[in-house]
Amino acid sequence: MPIHIIVAISSQESQAADELETLARGITTAGERTEQRPFDGEATLQMLIALSVATFPYFRTWLRSRSDQRKVTKVVIDGLELSGYTEKEANRILDRVQGKLAESPEGTPGRDG
Repeated sequence: MPIHIIVAISSQESQAADELETLARGITTAGERTEQRPFDGEATLQMLIALSVATFPYFRTWLRSRSDQRKVTKVVIDGLELSGYTEKEANRILDRVQGKLAESPEGTPGRDG
């Protein structure tokens, strides 16, 4: 069973739309890109993504690449917003997400989910 997450990038970032399109091409379960304009915050481009055991490695590589370039990315998992973490903390979170995916029936070897 996939884990649904929302990835958000500031609309002010010059390559925001291209970055999300790159992610969508690598993860075919990505939804449509939308722009959010909250009353009290910065406008963001967002995309809903269904992460599975098969798509997680691509997502991890994409997120690490943004981190290496010091670009801010916000990820929302089950309503919990994750942003502003150090590389070590982000890796710990990604490891936990990967573990949850592996525990799901879809991640069980020899089983069709």
